[in-house]
Amino acid sequence: MKKLKTVLVVCTVGTWLSGCGKSEAPAPVQNIKPTQPSTSSRSKTMTSSRPAARMTAAQAVSKANQSMQDSKWQIAFLSNTGVTQSVSGEESHGADGGLIHNDGTAAQWVVEMFKDSPKPFSEGGRVGKSYPFQIVRVTAKGVSKLPASEMAVPVALSPLKPRYVSKLDTAGKLAAQQVKASFNAVSVASDVKSDGSCFWRFRFYDLKSQNVVAKVRISGDGTKALDW
Repeated sequence: MKKLKTVLVVCTVGTWLSGCGKSEAPAPVQNIKPTQPSTSSRSKTMTSSRPAARMTAAQAVSKANQSMQDSKWQIAFLSNTGVTQSVSGEESHGADGGLIHNDGTAAQWVVEMFKDSPKPFSEGGRVGKSYPFQIVRVTAKGVSKLPASEMAVPVALSPLKPRYVSKLDTAGKLAAQQVKASFNAVSVASDVKSDGSCFWRFRFYDLKSQNVVAKVRISGDGTKALDW
């Protein structure tokens, strides 16, 4: 089994674990160290209360959109710690280890945005399109932005459609059903193709041993389990 040295992107417990349990590879972040990891072979459902320190993906996307002065900005990628680069903060790795809870909330979301106004790109024999790019970090404390940049791609960037964001919880539940091994955390990142299709990539972890026990890819609408 592959040894987990860093925990990636979005983590969930509870409903996504069914009471049991950028980018092809999201950027790594600091090790997650929950204060009270499950002692059973599968994770237990956590309280359904929603602390103010956590929010859903949809709430984070809404806050990110509101923070942009220009409505032409669109969502390229959605994750917890960044798809194109690592984005993290101390408050997102607190007592709960940054895990998404059974109510679908997390302490931090990273919304990576672009404007559909590309310019031709050419470098070292590579050609493509370069888009205005902005990474927005959303926490309960507010919204912060990394310095504006550009994203070069060989074909085109397509937006992460709202209907896919609304199906993230559904996709997470289906992903958990595919896993036979014991796990107590899950990571996920959006994978948006140039034609606008979307997939969710989930990694399942045993935090005690820091092993990645499974990887599952789910269709953007949360209805189909696909090959990784």
